[in-house]
Amino acid sequence: MYISLCEYSPLWLCHAWLVVDCEEARSEEPMIKISTRSTDAIKDDGEFKLLELDDELVHALEGDGQLHFKGDRDEDAVLCTTNTTYLLKNRIHSNSLTLLQGETKDATHDIMHTFHEILEAYKTPPNLDKIDRVLSHRVLLDASNSSSSDDDSLKYDFDRLASEVQASDDEIRRALSARRIVNFGGELRPVDPQCLLNTLDLILNTLNMVDMSLANFDKDGLVGAIHKEHSIDKTYLSTVLSWYTTSDTSIDAIPFAAEMGLCLLKAQTRPRPYEAFVEDWKSKAGYELSQVCTLDILKGAYLMEAGNIFYFTTASLSKVPATRFQELFKMRTKWFAADLLPFIKDLGDNKEIERMIMKFCRSQTDKSTGMETYTSRQRV
Repeated sequence: MYISLCEYSPLWLCHAWLVVDCEEARSEEPMIKISTRSTDAIKDDGEFKLLELDDELVHALEGDGQLHFKGDRDEDAVLCTTNTTYLLKNRIHSNSLTLLQGETKDATHDIMHTFHEILEAYKTPPNLDKIDRVLSHRVLLDASNSSSSDDDSLKYDFDRLASEVQASDDEIRRALSARRIVNFGGELRPVDPQCLLNTLDLILNTLNMVDMSLANFDKDGLVGAIHKEHSIDKTYLSTVLSWYTTSDTSIDAIPFAAEMGLCLLKAQTRPRPYEAFVEDWKSKAGYELSQVCTLDILKGAYLMEAGNIFYFTTASLSKVPATRFQELFKMRTKWFAADLLPFIKDLGDNKEIERMIMKFCRSQTDKSTGMETYTSRQRV
């Protein structure tokens, strides 16, 4: 469900209220518009809600002219601007609010509706899990194969994805980049780790062949050379390069090398000895990048057990703090602070993280290393 408030009454806006027709909001239409004339937006037999807008939401509505309600019938609705997601909550009002029919200059007014509660909007983290679910069957395995005979109903472009995911457009774009999802052949597709690793290998090899380097390269020239030699889509190549560049003339060595390490970790079917992994990683990265291939740049993406390394991130863990800590302490009864923090830092800001650690962890100093360790305060 994707509903856009594209127009509004100046009277409602100056008081920071919008009247939302809930019956229309539950319709099957993909988008409705709230008329600039309040009499057109109100129906005598409808059910309505008052939505209170703070200054930030008013500014967003004045600037972009749109606010979007998002959510399926089994989801709590959220309100989205172009860059922020808001959760909607009912609040009972101590004084009833009355909606009157007629112009302000009229001597008498008919009461159209009396409100005993209002909707308030609170900033909330975006719900991005749906991206993984709807695109999981569209993984890109071969970047040189642009043909697709699959049913079009299985394909998602950005507009379709944005209409179903409870997040703002900017938040969705950042999530697509973080998840290594590309627009390939007109649809969004997650890139398989081995496919991405092959692409990174091609980039390094082609840089050497055309006398370029990570610190000094021509983006269009590099993309053109790879496309000519290997028939790989130029848009795909440009997107991949954008993940590791801040300009069209240099590639940041650390995120590029880290990506190669992540691809190797993800491609592993079982834990492998740490030394063998690092040796393979440095070999793939080449001499120029081998010096930055250390586990420090992979923090939060792996775990070590008995000298073996394997891929592990917060993606498989609960977003509820109490449950997250239980899951982590089930994996290990004792964590070094430096090892635990990468797996809880997404739960809040620094103050929130400190509060959670005090609530869920006991802090001790490891006698053999002098490092701070955490154990669970709760029974696991």
